[in-house]
Amino acid sequence: MLRKRALQVALVLTGLLYSAAIFPTVMPLIRPSPQDDTGDTMMMSLYFTLGVFLLIAVRKPPAHRSLIAFTAFSNFAHAATMSTLGFYVPSERSAS
Repeated sequence: MLRKRALQVALVLTGLLYSAAIFPTVMPLIRPSPQDDTGDTMMMSLYFTLGVFLLIAVRKPPAHRSLIAFTAFSNFAHAATMSTLGFYVPSERSAS
């Protein structure tokens, strides 16, 4: 029971974080500028959609195992890809 509750809390937090991607998605549509990166806007729309589905998955996590697994593994893949780019492509490094 405690494990299920911890999973539900993690799903809510992750779902809300991803759903917050609606703001960087909508702002270029409201106030377009030449500096807007359409690739970032597209990725934020995907993250927003994933967040909504994670929030739906909170009620019955076992029924949504593949969605939860996809979220976890895609984040690991993204982290590995960006870390590799940081080593080999200096222009992809970000200042902390």
